Amino acid sequence: MVDFTRQYVAPTFDTGRLSKLQQPRINFATGGPILLSINPNLSQVSPTALTITLTGLFFHVGAVAYYNGTALFTTFIDSGHLTAVIPSALLGVANVGVNKINVVNVNG
Repeated sequence: MVDFTRQYVAPTFDTGRLSKLQQPRINFATGGPILLSINPNLSQVSPTALTITLTGLFFHVGAVAYYNGTALFTTFIDSGHLTAVIPSALLGVANVGVNKINVVNVNG
């Protein structure tokens, strides 16, 4: 199981002067990215390095993915997608179980 860390996210609802037929807009007050999914699933131990695709919101150029606190080689694709490489040494049997993956926008 992977712990999807969502940092500094506080959704707010702006109803303003909406009619009854209009839906409220959701605004995200965010100080960091929101990680929504990881592909492929990390539930299996891999003997080789693993490239993962991270899907989310608010990724910036220079964003870095972390696996259990270790920075990964991360490539920015767009504000909703990153790829990252988890080295084989981090995917060993000792790391079977719950592992934490999070993303930090290093340049704000």
